[in-house]
Amino acid sequence: GDATLRVLRGTDVVASSEQSQIVIRESGTYTVQWVNNNLNFDCEVTSVSFNVEISEQPTDVPALTSTGLLEFCDRDGEVTLTAPEGFSQYQWFRGTENISSATDGFEATSNTLTVTQSGNYSVQVGNAAGCFSPLSNIVEVTVRALPTIPNFNQFEAVCDEGSITFSFFGADLNRFVYQLINAETGEPSGDPVIGRDSELTLITSASVSEATDFYLEASYADGSGCPFSIPTNEVTGQPNSVRLEVLGANLTAVLSSFNTTRREIRWYRNDVQLVRRNDQLSITVTDGATYRVEVDYEGAGLCTATSNSVDLGGAPDAGRAGRLDGVSANLSPNPASSFINVDLAGNNFGNYRVLIMTMTGQVLISEDLDKQSEDFSRSIGIENLDRGIYNVQVIKGNELVSFRIIKQ
Repeated sequence: GDATLRVLRGTDVVASSEQSQIVIRESGTYTVQWVNNNLNFDCEVTSVSFNVEISEQPTDVPALTSTGLLEFCDRDGEVTLTAPEGFSQYQWFRGTENISSATDGFEATSNTLTVTQSGNYSVQVGNAAGCFSPLSNIVEVTVRALPTIPNFNQFEAVCDEGSITFSFFGADLNRFVYQLINAETGEPSGDPVIGRDSELTLITSASVSEATDFYLEASYADGSGCPFSIPTNEVTGQPNSVRLEVLGANLTAVLSSFNTTRREIRWYRNDVQLVRRNDQLSITVTDGATYRVEVDYEGAGLCTATSNSVDLGGAPDAGRAGRLDGVSANLSPNPASSFINVDLAGNNFGNYRVLIMTMTGQVLISEDLDKQSEDFSRSIGIENLDRGIYNVQVIKGNELVSFRIIKQ
């Protein structure tokens, strides 16, 4: 009450008060005067001039828009949010939480934000003075969690060939559909099933005849998708079976079994049992015949499994002549220990090639022959080959004839 404050813009008094504070609401250059009211003579003190700049706060609610699906599977989508252009600052929110540009990796001056997390998103736009608008409309983003992939195990097996049943267990698995995938081919195997909630779920493969690796793929049972799998989480399905493999002169019984033990192995040559070879996993053969093996399994997987048949006789039969265009080809002796004679009779002259290979196709000997006479013969040494059965091909241009020989 003893003094008056005056605010001047230029020479005009724009405000006065006997209080110590005056509010300025317009931009401009101002001075402040202090006038003593208790003296009989004028006493005034004037401040230096100062500038005031008033920035208007944005008052409109910004419109927040989105590009992309607002609901998508985790790791399989994103949404770009866009605020109006032309503002100096943007303050983004997920719910009530401020999204920091320092920790979330975006520019605070950008009017776009790409999100991959669920939440209710909004934005405020601001000017250079730090004045911000009201919150925008809310854009809700829903990111669906990936389906649950439980551990699974073989439940039961079949004899020889058939479908294999697997089992798995877990809570809330009834939200998902499960499909077995053949790990070698990447193709579905068997029918899909809906998981069960806190109960054992069984799923069955397509028919297999040997040990086969599988993994599970899951998606949402409501049809919204989100297919997910972990191919490295493989389980080998084991039918109770046996197959024969040929390597040189050896026949090997490759066994596959689940929850059972081998009781007996029986070998057959031309359907006659080789009694002295019982219970052997591998035998050595020295003649051309058809072989197979049977295995008795016992325990929970009680059954008798029969292998594929392996024909080591060949076609044409070992030692018989084969024909090329204008030429009769013959190999002798057969069986042989140190050499074979390749006889080419006929008038188809020129270059021939003879290949001696393992039963799996590995070329061990290659000989080029130049036939210039009707009765042509050439000896090829085989003394360095192991005992066993071998494929022989005689080739002329695009033609060939095949034999099988027995190395003693």
